[in-house]
Amino acid sequence: MLTIAFGHAIDLVSMVVGELQDVVATTATRRRQVPLGRTGRVVAMTAEDQIAISGTVAGGAILSVHHRGGAASGAGFSLTIDGTEGRLEVTAAEFPHIGPVTVRGTRGGGRPTKITLPSGYDDYPGLAGTAIHTLVHAYAAIRDDLVHGTAVAPDFTHAVKRHRLLDAIARSAATGRRKALRP
Repeated sequence: MLTIAFGHAIDLVSMVVGELQDVVATTATRRRQVPLGRTGRVVAMTAEDQIAISGTVAGGAILSVHHRGGAASGAGFSLTIDGTEGRLEVTAAEFPHIGPVTVRGTRGGGRPTKITLPSGYDDYPGLAGTAIHTLVHAYAAIRDDLVHGTAVAPDFTHAVKRHRLLDAIARSAATGRRKALRP
């Protein structure tokens, strides 16, 4: 769960709020057995199903993340960003990198209201709400980088940075100590 489900989620969060400068983590396996697909068999759980991290992002803001697998509530994904001028809430029924997300926000107090993407920001509006919507954008970014010599799509340098974070999380969970991340 750490490298795939959590890895994708923390990648999205890091791209929105900034990179962690340090991290402390706790992991646990709360469910000891899991169903094996549609076989009807139950097998022993071999990976953590709870990951909680806390750390400081560039600029000094504190980030806390709790990721759990196999939640009975089907709560999906939720990201809340509280700032000095308001709040943003990003939610998704499933994984945010696969399906549609909803963004709500407020300035000052009050109830958050839905924020819609202004026209012209989505090159593929006909695919909005589908499982391939974000994938099409990723492929288009790779194409554009190759054609125009830009560097918009995540590359191997980005992957190394993300895996260093995941490694620091695993080491922190194993030792109980905060780990610094180099830029």
